[in-house]
Amino acid sequence: MTSGFRFSVLGPVRAWRDGAEINLGSPQQRAVLAAMLLRTGAAGCGYVLPMRGDDLDASRFWQLAERAGQARADGDLGTAASRLDEALALWKGEPLAGTT
Repeated sequence: MTSGFRFSVLGPVRAWRDGAEINLGSPQQRAVLAAMLLRTGAAGCGYVLPMRGDDLDASRFWQLAERAGQARADGDLGTAASRLDEALALWKGEPLAGTT
């Protein structure tokens, strides 16, 4: 089951629902969302955002970096380089921009 949401923190904090960008409001609201996104799975008894691993660009970055490391360990340097290129392409500027 997909959430229909995507989030970005590797640059300006942004969100999309079913491909349409969502207005996230004030910098303070963006900061709260970013804090929740970066603590997904560790929100204790507070608010929780149910997400898949690839709903957040930062999570996708770490997945690709891990796959690159595995490809390098396997001796597949071409795949390792491709995964790293994909990971780096996720960065769209200063992380968490728009939260201050």
